[in-house]
Amino acid sequence: MMEISESQAEELIATATRQDGWGLDEDACLAIRRDVRRSSDLEMLGREIRGALNSQGWIRLQKAPTHSEGALIALFSTTATPSPFGNGAGLIYSVTPSPDEGVGSDLSRTTAAFPLHTDSTFLRAPHEIIALGCVEADPEGGDSLFLTAQTLSDAMVEHAGTQISNALRDPVFPFHLRDPLHGTGVQLVPLIEDTPAGPTARYRRDVLERLMPTYGSACEAIHHDALKLLAEVLDDMSLCQRFKLQPGDLLITHNLRSVHGRTPIRPGSKRRLQRIKGYEPEAYNFRMV
Repeated sequence: MMEISESQAEELIATATRQDGWGLDEDACLAIRRDVRRSSDLEMLGREIRGALNSQGWIRLQKAPTHSEGALIALFSTTATPSPFGNGAGLIYSVTPSPDEGVGSDLSRTTAAFPLHTDSTFLRAPHEIIALGCVEADPEGGDSLFLTAQTLSDAMVEHAGTQISNALRDPVFPFHLRDPLHGTGVQLVPLIEDTPAGPTARYRRDVLERLMPTYGSACEAIHHDALKLLAEVLDDMSLCQRFKLQPGDLLITHNLRSVHGRTPIRPGSKRRLQRIKGYEPEAYNFRMV
């Protein structure tokens, strides 16, 4: 856990205020990112955040300016490049229970528990960095859950053995494909991949349950066994870190190196988080500027 200093918060708000009236369009975001790079204080903050993401996969910031969308974009830009695609068609998406939630509703807009998962599974290259800024908390529910991909991978080996754990690394598991570059359809991908920085994950239990009957023909018995055992491991709350975000808290996670979730929210709750998705500035063998 890290606390945003008063001077850093003031600089983030000042950076956003200089773009006041622009709206969070492309020009405003480029200007915000340019101003962030000019600030040695914010550059240092970004290095600390990236260090935490690289070492533990997440960081919880306190006293963040979650009430200001522009300041949140500035804070996120110290670490990653924000991306509107796949985030509710905007740079910032308000995650709050919908009054007309029902069958087919996005789990993030309901009061139901949201099991451990990764975001943006429908993209060929899912967003790498996810930020959730708390504007209003639910005092009775909505606890955040977090588990690193490394802990998950190790637990699978311990729980099920190497052979079944390795089955999760086969590119046979179906997810929707809704990608601006790769089109639409269904993609077959691994659930765990090994990288030089450690294992990464892609997982949405509800999506897999819907797609496996129709698009799971590439899966053999061992893959079905691995899916079942993976669900058992993810249901083991003793493996998770659990905490309640409070107003002014900003949770930043590495979406590939971790899975995250949420306990049920009290019906009628006005809990609201501001979500931003994006990519690391240096990714896929090129640098975003």
